[in-house]
Amino acid sequence: AARGTRCAAPFDGGLFRAVVEDVVQPAAGAADAAGAMVRVLFVDYGNRALVPASELAPLENDVKQLPACATECVLAFVAAPPASDPAGARAGRRLMELAWGRDMASRTLFVDADGKPHVVLASSEKKAAAAAAAAAAEDDEEDGTAAPEESVNEVLVREGLAELTLEPATAVDALSSAPGAAEALAKMRAAQASAQDNRNRRDLGDLLVPRPAARAPPSRRK
Repeated sequence: AARGTRCAAPFDGGLFRAVVEDVVQPAAGAADAAGAMVRVLFVDYGNRALVPASELAPLENDVKQLPACATECVLAFVAAPPASDPAGARAGRRLMELAWGRDMASRTLFVDADGKPHVVLASSEKKAAAAAAAAAAEDDEEDGTAAPEESVNEVLVREGLAELTLEPATAVDALSSAPGAAEALAKMRAAQASAQDNRNRRDLGDLLVPRPAARAPPSRRK
């Protein structure tokens, strides 16, 4: 199978639509030298897997032509270390905790040169609850308003797992052209300031912890 081939690939006992991203040839002299492995992207789910090339199956043309159900996105204005870095692995686990298996709502702020949407991601359930609370407060003519829903982007920045970035260049253009982009960035900057404030408090706390008094050496008896 060549890179870019659209096919059906095995996962968890079934066959699912996929595209071959890379071919991994076995080392010369290896016991399984006859079979190459391929890294595939499951286009309807977004996950990747390394599978034997021999287990790929062809797709019928009408199935192959259907648009993918999953779109690869990037969290707008934030960047984390690569997954191979321990810090990046922590960010990935936190992202899964916040989004995996939950109803999420995404808002595209801009699209980069590779065609990937850069989005703000938030829980649709919490967003609906916050909107309902705000509407109730308005009906009651109360001065207080419900706390705005915090996006996944903000959480990762506030917890120090990701940093703000204005890369790629289209991110800067989005601030003046994309509706809501400047507001979203302002919220993430506030989250970053909160993270820095928390770090400063921890550092100050470490400095203020009293150290145990030095003990005098025991006197020797004559």
